[in-house]
Amino acid sequence: MATTQEDLNKITDGIKQEVKSVMDAIKGGQDKTESEIKGIEEKFSKELADIQRKVNDFQHVGGTGLIFGKDDDPDTIKRKAEFQKTANSEYTKICNLYGHDPNPVKRLLYKPRTKFMPRPGHYKLVGSYDGLEELMEMNDQILLYNMAKAIKTNRPYETVVREDPLYKYWHNELKYHPLLYKAMDTTDFSDLIPTQMSAAMIDDVRLMLKVAALFRTINLPRSNYEAPVRGGRMRAYLIAEPTDDDATKIPGSDPNATKMSFNAVTFGVRVLFSDDLDIDSIVPILPFVTEEVRQALADAKEDSVINGDDATTHQDSDVTSSLDIRKAYDGLRLHSGGSSGAAAVDISTYSIDNLRLIRKAMGRFGVNPNDLAWVMSISAYIQALSMDQVETLDKYGANATILTGELARIDNIPVVVSEFVRQDLNTSGVYDGTTTTDTVVLLVNRPAFVLGSLRAQRTEVERIIATQQTQVVTTEKGDFKQALTPSASEETVGIGYSLTA
Repeated sequence: MATTQEDLNKITDGIKQEVKSVMDAIKGGQDKTESEIKGIEEKFSKELADIQRKVNDFQHVGGTGLIFGKDDDPDTIKRKAEFQKTANSEYTKICNLYGHDPNPVKRLLYKPRTKFMPRPGHYKLVGSYDGLEELMEMNDQILLYNMAKAIKTNRPYETVVREDPLYKYWHNELKYHPLLYKAMDTTDFSDLIPTQMSAAMIDDVRLMLKVAALFRTINLPRSNYEAPVRGGRMRAYLIAEPTDDDATKIPGSDPNATKMSFNAVTFGVRVLFSDDLDIDSIVPILPFVTEEVRQALADAKEDSVINGDDATTHQDSDVTSSLDIRKAYDGLRLHSGGSSGAAAVDISTYSIDNLRLIRKAMGRFGVNPNDLAWVMSISAYIQALSMDQVETLDKYGANATILTGELARIDNIPVVVSEFVRQDLNTSGVYDGTTTTDTVVLLVNRPAFVLGSLRAQRTEVERIIATQQTQVVTTEKGDFKQALTPSASEETVGIGYSLTA
């Protein structure tokens, strides 16, 4: 328990009593003048005050009371344990926020090697797997297979996985990898069991992204999280050299700060295994299963970032299910304002001049080409190739730094083609089920949007008795938010509509 004020008073009273005893001894046992005795009293009073100050400082630092207890005292041991538990908890939170597992072996297996590059703006593999790729693939296969088998046989996952010959082989191989062997010198490695998808899985999903990869990602400490963001630019001032204490102060700059509220939603992909669940029959198919999981998670991010609308009535009339990924959050099409947005241009005449009008209408959000990206459907891209001003990859060189999915540039702005830009819209750029002949072109200011990631993929299993199957569900939690605030005359996303697909 923490040191209380009553504890401190007792300590102080004890010190005072000790001082009084010393002073009585001095007065009674030695031949001292009154002034000498007074000097000794003042010295002890100063020391007492110093001790009191130190006691108060210890109370202010944390009030744990650890300084006042003996090492073998049960209360002291308990207080130390509570303090250490709190410290470890905070340490673990920070580690998780940055993707660093405190366990060095797990960090090598599960820490992603991809990083978002602000310029030009996409995910890039910045670290090597150091020969761990095969072990990571085994990790994912062991996890999927044994979680499914544990549910089928109604036994603990830990028990089932230890019986798996693939797990035994994996564990043996871990011991002989030079990096893992070095980490095992300081880590209890005997009980390491796969409990999450490997770093390679997370990286593969990130590298498969095209449109979603245009935006920076921040790690969320919790599901409901409010982050202060810049609503507009601050202003700098010319400052005269100060000559006295009353020099003119630097004028205050209004950061136009606002709050960006993240409410993480869950994406999930479900894989079904039949009751014919044996190691020799399922292992050959597991690489295919994991690849399907990767693709499904990547597709979910792409589709939701482009076509998302979390309103009860979606902008597209065919999106009605509450489970539709396009209801996760507001996407780029919705943020553009559609055909009535501030940066909406009719591009039924598909020309470079009309595309430039979109950029012009975006105002300050359309100035810097390094901050922009064209997002097109396959049809819009093919039609754009007939424009003389469009530079394809073969023209600007294979050595150029390109974005994931970039196939061309218009006015030095990358063109990213996505299958999730719909080609069955009406002339105003939404789906109504009647007119399904058109597509849209989006011009996006990349710094204006942020992806929030609460955690990496998590895999769970459930037994379905009615169908005699086991389902394995892999989920990921995140959100997508607008970080910069547009005005009535400017937009963070420009849209060209009424283009025949």
